[in-house]
Amino acid sequence: MSDDYYVVKVVTDYELLVNFGAPDGADAGLILKVLDPETQNVKDPKTGLELGSVEREKARIAIETVGDKMSLCRVVGRQPGGTLSAISTVMTGSQDPPTLIRGNYPKWPEGVKEGDPVALTGRRLKGKP
Repeated sequence: MSDDYYVVKVVTDYELLVNFGAPDGADAGLILKVLDPETQNVKDPKTGLELGSVEREKARIAIETVGDKMSLCRVVGRQPGGTLSAISTVMTGSQDPPTLIRGNYPKWPEGVKEGDPVALTGRRLKGKP
């Protein structure tokens, strides 16, 4: 996925729009990750040299509806209380793909906002080919 994909609008506490549409390869059920822009293209404050990037994940989302230029995504695996079960799945090494959580849950974790970069995870929701 290109560096050109990002959150274009936070719609609700559990839905957002990403500028990744059908011509780009978007497909319902694809799992994406919202990254922290503060950990990308970091420069040393003393020397000004670029130190590189560290991929810090803010949230996992799944494409629910695909449009021509954007996709509607929902948070994946968030448990009431704000923790992300998708992250705990990665930490515990479980191979089961996360499931889509529906309903009203607390605000986006880690302050997900418009402009945050988005990347593919290489995973799909359960039950989506």
